[in-house]
Amino acid sequence: IQVSELTDVPGLAVMRTVCMLANEGADAVLQGVGDAIGVDTAMCFGVNYPRGPLRWADQIGLARVDQLLTHLQAAYGDDRYRPSLLIRRLALQGGRFHD
Repeated sequence: IQVSELTDVPGLAVMRTVCMLANEGADAVLQGVGDAIGVDTAMCFGVNYPRGPLRWADQIGLARVDQLLTHLQAAYGDDRYRPSLLIRRLALQGGRFHD
């Protein structure tokens, strides 16, 4: 196993990746491409993820995902980190993608 050291950057590697995937999945749901179950199923069977990004976001907590994306956008000034309106709305309402 080869180890790669990362400097202390916002979001580190795993959390940033999971939150970005959840953000893209949330935008797909918001734009009517599919529903949360469909997005998660596609990611599980399509790319062999252990769980879908929206279910993962539910487990992390949507408020936390929203907060991390907001901080990433502020740190890097890049719109690709802007939280999806659906994540932001669900986070404010205390909602989830899955029951």
